[in-house]
Amino acid sequence: MAQVQVPPTSVSNQESPRRQSPRAFSGVLSLLVAFLWSLLGLLATISTIVALVMFFLKKDSYFAYVFIVSLVAAIVFTVIRLIVTSKIKCGLCHGTIVHAKNCRKHKYAQKWPLLSHRQTTLLQALFTGYFTCMFCGTPYRVGKKK
Repeated sequence: MAQVQVPPTSVSNQESPRRQSPRAFSGVLSLLVAFLWSLLGLLATISTIVALVMFFLKKDSYFAYVFIVSLVAAIVFTVIRLIVTSKIKCGLCHGTIVHAKNCRKHKYAQKWPLLSHRQTTLLQALFTGYFTCMFCGTPYRVGKKK
């Protein structure tokens, strides 16, 4: 019987990660705006929690007003963030890059511990200049084509 030999250069995708050169992504300003709205929403949420705890501990009406204002601010910032992030799309799969959905993520999508896929994508894009689409796994380079 003749045995079929596989050449040593062919390796399946499960054994080694896919090597693909990053595509250019020119929406740096939209990523920065999305990051700022996300940060403002996070700060408003933290102030809401702190004001609620302080209201129950101190029984001061001042903290009730701070709670209401920060709760409204957190809701407004979240709605604005959702509007802004729903317009940032992947050039290949047309999925929303920083607007996470409940569908399955790609096996090469990156996620840092204690953060969501969206937060990881925003932080990677702003601080390293590279990110991966969480839906199709396409690597992107922030900036214009070289």
